[in-house]
Amino acid sequence: MWDSHDGGQTWARIATVAGGTNLVDGIWLADGALLTAALGQGVWRSEDGGRSWFPAAAGLPADIRALASHPSRPGTIWAAAGSLGGDGGATPGGVWRSDDGGRSWSASSAGLDASTSVDGSADHTARYHAIAVALSDPAVLMTSNVAFGGESVHRSVDGGTTWTEVLDDGAFRRPVTAYSTPVGAEAIAIDPSNASRAILGNAEYLLATADAGATWDDLTSDLRADGTFSGRGYSGLVANRVVIDPARPETVVLCGFDGANPLVSIDGGRGWRRPLTSWDRWGGCHDASPASDGGGWWALLGQAGTFNGVAWFEPRSGQWRGFTGSGLPERGSYVGDLGAIEAVQAPDGSQVVLVSLGGSVYRSADEGSSWQAITNVPAATDLEDDPGRPGLVHVATTVGVWSSADAGLHFAHLPGSPSGATRLAVTGGALYAVGFRQGDAGLHRRTPTGAWERLLADPLVADVAADPRDPAHLVAVVNDHPYHDRIASAGVLRSLDGGATWAPEVEGLPLTRVAAVAFDPERPARVIVGTFGRGYFVAG
Repeated sequence: MWDSHDGGQTWARIATVAGGTNLVDGIWLADGALLTAALGQGVWRSEDGGRSWFPAAAGLPADIRALASHPSRPGTIWAAAGSLGGDGGATPGGVWRSDDGGRSWSASSAGLDASTSVDGSADHTARYHAIAVALSDPAVLMTSNVAFGGESVHRSVDGGTTWTEVLDDGAFRRPVTAYSTPVGAEAIAIDPSNASRAILGNAEYLLATADAGATWDDLTSDLRADGTFSGRGYSGLVANRVVIDPARPETVVLCGFDGANPLVSIDGGRGWRRPLTSWDRWGGCHDASPASDGGGWWALLGQAGTFNGVAWFEPRSGQWRGFTGSGLPERGSYVGDLGAIEAVQAPDGSQVVLVSLGGSVYRSADEGSSWQAITNVPAATDLEDDPGRPGLVHVATTVGVWSSADAGLHFAHLPGSPSGATRLAVTGGALYAVGFRQGDAGLHRRTPTGAWERLLADPLVADVAADPRDPAHLVAVVNDHPYHDRIASAGVLRSLDGGATWAPEVEGLPLTRVAAVAFDPERPARVIVGTFGRGYFVAG
């Protein structure tokens, strides 16, 4: 527990609660007492400003995720509980109420979903992670079930004695949203002056109601007349790649976690579609590549080490095909490192598709129908072809950069190349290698003589792009691990002299964890970056 008396400028640690477990919520009561929910340890109460604590969980389950207090009755508190796994299966959560400041609690869940999973999984058993009370009418509360497959929102008008469902992930009042993420809310806020108005939020969008849940609107995107969506400036997406088709610069593909699997625009980023939701509405996209013959795009799907297939899609017609097995790992396999995908023009003019998965490189010369493992390249992490030189493709590995002149059949090590390379870029005939937090970390460039020079020593450099019309104009992005409390990365760095000097450019970015960058080949002043948790941004 930390305390600040200057608006958050400085902090002092004043207590350790429940043995140091994570604290997931905290509220002040009307009488000045403080309550906190400790993960797996129930509710704790302090009466001296947070310096000492004692349990306040008699009658409560252990998995309390959110708290709300009556604005004028200091003893009245509500707690939202998640589901608890155990030897006998999971126990459903719900809402509990206290009228004595947390000294005793009783269930207040009549009307809430209390379903349990067939397999005993806590994730699929009713669980409630948010609760809110209306300050203008404390009899009105809202909560949400976030169980996988049972997502719903509930409202009470009698202080939690009974509950009514006002939204679910089926047909019941669900608005059209850009993402197919279920409607379960991890956060809920009720307008302090109007109990009929509320906003709920989850990983990918915000929904609002102005009529006590009778209707809902997506606050984070707009549905356009052509069926595409445009954003309103809010996003929680975790970016992997930004890819722009050099032959059709109006086509932009964004690869990221979860619902960015992928996001595709054919009008320069004004409207977006998700063409592969029939394959999977979730699961992430790690990389994409325009087909070398101009016929559509290829995408590597998956996240967090789990392979979700390779897909070909055509952005305008909506046609798509998915590939798994047939030489590739099976869909759903854990492969570890999800590397990259690259469509390469072979020396004979045919198209070859290369994928790096779990350190291995797979090659298809028949439009994805079958795949061959390439065994003469070690621990691959990224792939990049060399535009204008058919057959030439480079692969980043843990032991340096390797190249192939025959579209991936055979690879050879490039002498002096940096170890631990994680990302490659080829622009204007120059080859760049990035090492993110491993090996010869930083940004390196191969000179015309074949030697390598380090342009940035920062081990958190994650990606680089060069202006297609001015090779001396470089933009590098710098990322950091999301579990670090303090962000150490610089965000975006720009060089106008070929990497000799760099200057930060982060104005307008909500955070400096940045994972991907691309220049618009038609409008080089326009640069798109992908952040690690707040979506994608454009400059110029």
